[in-house]
Amino acid sequence: MNYIIILSVAAYLVMSLMAFQIIEACKHETQEISKRYIYREKYSAL
Repeated sequence: MNYIIILSVAAYLVMSLMAFQIIEACKHETQEISKRYIYREKYSAL
C-alpha cells in the first residue's frame, strides 16, 4: 500500500518541477519579446 503513496508523491514532484520549468521558460520568452518590442519602439522613434 505504501508504494502507491510514494508513486503519487513522486508523480506530484515531477509534475511540479515540469510546471516550474515551463513557467520559467514562459517568463524568459516574454522578457525576450518585450525587449525586442522596446528596441523596435526606440528605433522607429529615431
